[in-house]
Amino acid sequence: RVKGHPKIFALGDANDVEEYKLALLAVIHGDLTFRNIMKLVANSDATLTAWKPYAGFPLFYLTLGKKKGVMVCNQKTHMAWVPLAVMGMMKKAKRAEKELDVDPAKLDKYSLR
Repeated sequence: RVKGHPKIFALGDANDVEEYKLALLAVIHGDLTFRNIMKLVANSDATLTAWKPYAGFPLFYLTLGKKKGVMVCNQKTHMAWVPLAVMGMMKKAKRAEKELDVDPAKLDKYSLR
């Protein structure tokens, strides 16, 4: 909610939360905002769910081509071996999917993928 305006919600880049403004977080903001509005529709005195910065998991990874990337964890930027290690793990996971004949489309939304 916007401070001083109980009927207005700010999400995505428009909020004042101290976190990187990322599309993924904006999508999660939207989901939480929708759920909170539905609570208010059902009960105007409902307790709303508070946002946890970075959705409670302060990490994101941005690939920059096949061999480079940037990883931010707890607001610390890593540009050398950590992103490369993550990319290596991702490649191994894809290889394992092929070898085990796993269909990524059938994985649930809570998997690590």
